[in-house]
Amino acid sequence: MDSDKFLNKFTYLILCVFVAVVCFGFYKQYEANQNLNDKVFRLERQNAEITEQVDKLNKTIDAEIAKNLKEVADRNNVGG
Repeated sequence: MDSDKFLNKFTYLILCVFVAVVCFGFYKQYEANQNLNDKVFRLERQNAEITEQVDKLNKTIDAEIAKNLKEVADRNNVGG
């Protein structure tokens, strides 16, 4: 009888430890997902800023190329 009580208590203890470990694992996974979501949000914001800067640079480069082409055309009397 005593061995059955001990076995039951031991089984419940093992079950409680298992449940606690599983819950802790789920918590750590949730925490990792939150950190990952924060990093994704920051990277998306940085990506938007970089895209905006690249667009501005492209416009500036296009304007410089157009200006240089016009100067060369004017020097060579092209187009009139």
